[in-house]
Amino acid sequence: MVKRDDIDMEKTVQEWTDRLVSDQRAAMDKDRARQLVRDIYRSAQDDLLNRNAQAEYEREE
Repeated sequence: MVKRDDIDMEKTVQEWTDRLVSDQRAAMDKDRARQLVRDIYRSAQDDLLNRNAQAEYEREE
């Protein structure tokens, strides 16, 4: 089953991949750009989850 967050992420990954590939200054191949965007997106999601977990923990104390 595909989660909504995965669908949203895929759309966002595609948009940023296209921007990285089309920007002549970046000049990155599509696969490399796509992986970079995925890594950044997942890292940001992990950071957000950690912040939310920490905030929840602090509220419970």
